[in-house]
Amino acid sequence: MDPLPIFLTIASLSLIILLIFLVPFLRQLQQTAASANSLFKKVDEELEPLLGTINEAVEEVNALAANLNDKIDQTDLVIDRAKEASDIVLHTTQLVQTKIAPLLINIAGLNAGLQGFARFFRKK
Repeated sequence: MDPLPIFLTIASLSLIILLIFLVPFLRQLQQTAASANSLFKKVDEELEPLLGTINEAVEEVNALAANLNDKIDQTDLVIDRAKEASDIVLHTTQLVQTKIAPLLINIAGLNAGLQGFARFFRKK
């Protein structure tokens, strides 16, 4: 017996068996690819509006941040002016304590002395 017909028969049967299993696999692969394509289209359709919304939100956050920075700058200016005012009050208080208070105490002492002197002479 010649081995060639046996080989061809086995090869034909193997090819038929391979096709029997390969055809459903290829159909399932085709359905999976179609489902994936549909999913990608849906994701693309949903992603564009979502990206637009995200961009709007980012713009709003940037506007809020700019507004907040302006308010912080204004607050810094107010704080600087309040510090300057408190420095002026502190220097004025120190001036009163060091220069004017002793002078007023001396004047008050002189006034008390003069009043006492005047009372002394009035009694006599």
